[in-house]
Amino acid sequence: MQPSEFKIKRIKGISVAHTDMLLRLLRCYNDFTQDDIGLSELLQRSRYRRLVEARYFIMKYLHEQRLITYQKIASLFHRNHATVLYGVKLIDTIPYLRSRYRLFVQRIENKKMNLKI
Repeated sequence: MQPSEFKIKRIKGISVAHTDMLLRLLRCYNDFTQDDIGLSELLQRSRYRRLVEARYFIMKYLHEQRLITYQKIASLFHRNHATVLYGVKLIDTIPYLRSRYRLFVQRIENKKMNLKI
């Protein structure tokens, strides 16, 4: 474990298991986009497109795989459950995001990540 990740695991209100799951998904997203988004950056209130897309992709994946409920996803991201619903539906309505999301899911499946809590 890298020192920066050890500090991230102490984010208030998020269990270690959920933080670990978010970190693994975020690493996969960063590999997919060749970006370098940190967990603390992902959980901020920022509206930068690259952060919003990362949040929505991870939210949709967590919901699609039935790992956790909308309400729990919202609490993980310090958002309202309606924000999670909006993000999940937005990916389905915009063709560009829908195709990128499919590639993101393929990347996760290729890595055969075990995300059970």
